[in-house]
Amino acid sequence: MLAFILEVSLYWSVFYLVYFFFLRKETFFRFNRYYLLATLATGLLLPLSSWSWTSQDPVFVAGMELLGPVTQVPAYFKVIPADQNPAWHWQDILLLIYWSGVAVFASRLVYGLAQILQMYRKGDKTKYRDYTLIEMSKTHLPFSFFHWVFWPREAEHLRIESDFILKHELSHVRDRHSWDVLILEVMQVLLWCSPLIYLYRRSIRTLHEYLADRSVLQTTHVKIYGHTLLRQSTSGLQVALANHFINSQLKNRITMMIRKPSGWAARFKLLYVVPALLLTVLLVAAKSGPQIKDTGLQAGLLLAQDSVAPLYLIHYRSGEEIRTRSIDNNKIDPQSIEKINVLKGEQATNKFGADGANGVVEIYLKTTYLNTDYKEPRSPRPTEEEVFKVVELNPMFPGCTEGSSEDRENCAKQKLLQYIYENIRYPQAARDAGIQGMVVVQFVVEKDGSLSDIEVIRDMGGGTGEEGKRVVQKMNEDGLRWEAGKQRGAPVRVEYKLPIRFMLTDQTEAFPQVEEIYKGSKLDRPPLLSNCNESGEQAANCTKARLMEKIYQTITYPKAARAAEWSGVVNVTYYVGVDGKAHFENLDGDQVPASIQEDVKKVVEDVGPWQPGLLEGKPLNVRQSFTIEYKLENSKEKDQTLPSSSKPNADFVVVGYAQKGDPKELPQSNIAIKAKDKGQDYLMVVYKGEKVVGKYEHQTADQLPYTPDLIESVNVLKGDQAQSKYNKESVIEIFLKDHAVVQQQTKDRAREIFKVVEENPRFPGCEEMTSVEERDQCSKETLMNYVFEHVKYPEAARKSGIEGMAVIRFVIEKDGSMTDLEIVRDLDGGCGEAALAVFQGMQKDGIRWIPGKQRGKDVAVIYNMPVRFKLSSEAKTEPAVNSLDLMDFKAYPNPTNDQVEIGFTAPARPVDVVLYNLDLKVIWSRTIPAFNGRFNESISLKDKAAPGVLILTVTQDGQTFSKQIVLQ
Repeated sequence: MLAFILEVSLYWSVFYLVYFFFLRKETFFRFNRYYLLATLATGLLLPLSSWSWTSQDPVFVAGMELLGPVTQVPAYFKVIPADQNPAWHWQDILLLIYWSGVAVFASRLVYGLAQILQMYRKGDKTKYRDYTLIEMSKTHLPFSFFHWVFWPREAEHLRIESDFILKHELSHVRDRHSWDVLILEVMQVLLWCSPLIYLYRRSIRTLHEYLADRSVLQTTHVKIYGHTLLRQSTSGLQVALANHFINSQLKNRITMMIRKPSGWAARFKLLYVVPALLLTVLLVAAKSGPQIKDTGLQAGLLLAQDSVAPLYLIHYRSGEEIRTRSIDNNKIDPQSIEKINVLKGEQATNKFGADGANGVVEIYLKTTYLNTDYKEPRSPRPTEEEVFKVVELNPMFPGCTEGSSEDRENCAKQKLLQYIYENIRYPQAARDAGIQGMVVVQFVVEKDGSLSDIEVIRDMGGGTGEEGKRVVQKMNEDGLRWEAGKQRGAPVRVEYKLPIRFMLTDQTEAFPQVEEIYKGSKLDRPPLLSNCNESGEQAANCTKARLMEKIYQTITYPKAARAAEWSGVVNVTYYVGVDGKAHFENLDGDQVPASIQEDVKKVVEDVGPWQPGLLEGKPLNVRQSFTIEYKLENSKEKDQTLPSSSKPNADFVVVGYAQKGDPKELPQSNIAIKAKDKGQDYLMVVYKGEKVVGKYEHQTADQLPYTPDLIESVNVLKGDQAQSKYNKESVIEIFLKDHAVVQQQTKDRAREIFKVVEENPRFPGCEEMTSVEERDQCSKETLMNYVFEHVKYPEAARKSGIEGMAVIRFVIEKDGSMTDLEIVRDLDGGCGEAALAVFQGMQKDGIRWIPGKQRGKDVAVIYNMPVRFKLSSEAKTEPAVNSLDLMDFKAYPNPTNDQVEIGFTAPARPVDVVLYNLDLKVIWSRTIPAFNGRFNESISLKDKAAPGVLILTVTQDGQTFSKQIVLQ
């Protein structure tokens, strides 16, 4: 069976290569379908044929001195039934795997049929002349199976496109595509291990979609139908045997819809089928060859006529042999015979001398090992110097003589481990250096059980390898004799590898001490947080900002410390190790409570992962430190106004309110936000985990949608701390508990928000332009001018040298208003809030956009607006906003499902090209310092990003161009 599958795959590959290289891209869809089906059947029939280009006359053999491989056994062989427990052959294993695969794929086929039949029974059926419509309550995409068309009853989004979706499915019904699918599924069950069946299956189903699409396009515009495919490209229920309206070949379908029909010249490509047929004919003829007719001389081995028995040589696959003249007394299973050679006369004597005077029969067996009924073979034993790596019975540590061989082997392993544990010593040098891991000692177990050739083949240093070798040598010194390994019942020399693991139980000693406090000026690269992918000073600033954000999000003022009315400044020391983790070392301060140290340690070790610091290209441990000021306000002040704060001298400031009493009786969090007089520049920021779930200005605590029992902790920031993080004078950070329910404004669920539309929304002011391109260009320039005039570079970001791009996302409603404004990428230093303020001001000014359109109707559209903040050499405050003008820009195909080709022309100066997803994660980036003025590159998106909208940015000289890429 396996040989048949290989031969079928060979023929199929010849036919499929013709289709793939010459026919696949042509619009002869119907011919291509019939070609693939015909070659599929031809490939199955060819292995069953037997014909040759040579003469068909039989070749007669008049006499025979030497017989080749035959399957007969001499008449006087004593044939007995095969052993009831034969040894497994590799071919048996392959057959077991094959039939297991058949069972799996058959189960899949039966399940698919049962799934469709179940849907048919449950659905509401309406019979028409050519088909039966089955309406289902379960949501799924429309599909067809033979003359049944399954349709979701509650699919509101399909009503507008229902006419041409139904026409698409009826095309499958008329052309009987389900027969192709079912035949392919059955063939896949039997030929699942052939890769060609999957290629045929995919190509034929793709041709089905091409044919159905062409049927729809006879009465539907390509653009409208293409947008329908894009909108319906995410499916619910998928049935393996059905013809679906949407399949994974969406890109190819759209390409074929817009491709011009193949002309007359392309029809000559059909002639490539002829050489493919000729090649398969040659392959079939080559395997057949001339036929040899039996003349009677081959009916049996004519050796029984000899009065003296010939010499029999029985060859085993292992190379061993048996010589005997009484073959009829031995037991040989005919199925185990691979071939038989018969030598007579001069051939026999030339090869075997006098022993071959009466003829020789050479019997080659498929089995590897000797039959126990035979005498010991004459093949030589292994020499004394031979060392085995694999034997029938492994050598064992002494002391285990009872039980089965498996029990004895397990017992020996335990005793060996016990001996090593009792005698091993952890080298002091390795302990001092914190060296842990495994060494491997190799030796030979001799026939007498002694150990020789002891050597270390894996060493960790610090004396661990020498210690492992010493323990093995000690076995010889103690007079221990292993049980030797055995091969064919005789003791032999065996190579043995012994792994020994060294592990420090005191983890404080497991890490080497950092001998030098490294400063940034001495390092090639300081430690960086892994999510800071910028280079140089930008990466350092990113790490500083992310570290500040993480610490402020996680640090608390423990209730035990507040109950004890402790406050003060602590210095935190830690180091970033080569393992990419932050390791807490020490906390210095005046009478610091244990609760403070525990909290800070947890905060430090939660930050990460890190990129280790580098010195001369090598990673190393780098010690770092920061200070925290804990400020305690009295309870009276907390009920009236926000706590005041002078300019902080520490890196971080944590403010808490004093609480008296037993710490066990204190509430879980220290909440006090009933401020009455907060000033005009006041902000409350609510976090759940690391995500901001709400920002509130000029509101009191009782106006917030959260009760105090839902709040985990509160941080109060004022002065520079608040300015550097939020660009506000006073900020309260509220951290919710994990189980808190975030209350958000209820949105109209019936409202459909589009990401991709036929006509994009535009900033107002350019309606007098005549062409769409002119209006779009004018709208972009007007929007950029508005942002440029209203955005302010935050002072904190300017002082910290923060540069980069912030992205604001909002929805442009059907009436042109802006809703759901949010920051989807922030830069810290108040840049995100500064960019958001521009569009909030746009809301307050009552500016109405020109809404986007889909199928001629106004719709709500998501809009992502990047704003880049760039400090010039003179520290200008104006940010550059999406103002780079590119020539000959292209992004094709867009939408795409696997890759996109980006091309543009720009001045020959350094350029950055970056592709983000909507969460602002970098999917792909390229920095070109020596840009030659022309960019053209194909970007693979496969397995790099989830389907949705991506943002492409091109940055040059502080100016940015952005473009949306739709990944299906």
